[in-house]
Amino acid sequence: MRIYLCDEKVKQNNIMAYNKYPNQFNIKFGEYFSRYGRAFAKNFSGILPDGARVLSLGSGPGHAEKYFQDKGFRVICVDNSTEMIKICEHKGLEGRTMDMEEIDKIFEAEIFDGLWAHTSLLHIRKKNVPRMIGKIAQVLKKGGLFALGLIDGNNEDYDYHPDYPGVKRWFSYFRDEEIVELCKTHFDPVYSRREETKGKRRNYIFLKYILRKK
Repeated sequence: MRIYLCDEKVKQNNIMAYNKYPNQFNIKFGEYFSRYGRAFAKNFSGILPDGARVLSLGSGPGHAEKYFQDKGFRVICVDNSTEMIKICEHKGLEGRTMDMEEIDKIFEAEIFDGLWAHTSLLHIRKKNVPRMIGKIAQVLKKGGLFALGLIDGNNEDYDYHPDYPGVKRWFSYFRDEEIVELCKTHFDPVYSRREETKGKRRNYIFLKYILRKK
């Protein structure tokens, strides 16, 4: 694996991509949610308490978040991209543009019943993910639920997609055993699933977990 630029540069490249193509990502993620994401969101929402307070980490354009809000949950969307949060707010969601790696500095400890991080931690460099898991545990109540979605693989790298010319996004890939090791200090597993999805260039295996804070 090659050595890349500092974490801040990786972060800014991700933000640039989502800010440049907000409508395209809104459509793409909407299609994904309809085909694959809704079932995971249904499983997660089905075990949250009534009226749960849910933090969405890296919410993107807010498709799952709107689903949760329509179920009666109190949802806060957090995303590094200003344009993604604008789309969330247009859907009637509460949104905050902020560095999602700073949630422990913005939110009080143990205030959320659930945290949704579906395909958001994969934009963080792998060396930073263990610390991020600890921050997630910090803002969740004891017994709170953590929905985590990642993509199966070994490496981390920039991805250049022909649908989004002129930008690049960072992707960190994980194996199931890595996820178990990362989460075991703070969480017990509730649900896990490997799900293959069809992409334009290749198929992906998504790793989906629901975990409960110890």
